[in-house]
Amino acid sequence: MKKAKLFGIIALLAIIVLGVAGCDNGTPDGISLSAWYIFRSAPVGYGSQTILLATVERSKPNDTKYLIVTCTNTAAFFVERESFDNPTPFAGDKRTLRIGLRSGLSEGTYTAIFTVYLIETYSSTINKALDSKSFNVSFTVIPLDP
Repeated sequence: MKKAKLFGIIALLAIIVLGVAGCDNGTPDGISLSAWYIFRSAPVGYGSQTILLATVERSKPNDTKYLIVTCTNTAAFFVERESFDNPTPFAGDKRTLRIGLRSGLSEGTYTAIFTVYLIETYSSTINKALDSKSFNVSFTVIPLDP
């Protein structure tokens, strides 16, 4: 009796999951993004470093929305071709963010959280974002070999 009851519950859950996955009730516009980025460590006095790429994808690319990108440590990291202050039009299905390092960082480990906000209009704020996704970056400056 217990096995039959357990099987019935599992079957019901499978039907619910399949039913939810199979219907489109006007999926909201949203973004997806990769999760964690680590720059290779470099010695004090390092030169230019590899740019990391993060791809932002939209679930509904048919109309123009805007992106705002924020960073918790702009003293160590930057984003090329995106603005931290002004929204950027985003009408396509993908946008690539180019994450770079500031030069001249002293010995230590640097981390930051980048957050990408999808907003409705140019004048919207991040408080009214349609969606947001965050990812972490990390970089370590090591001492020079003696």
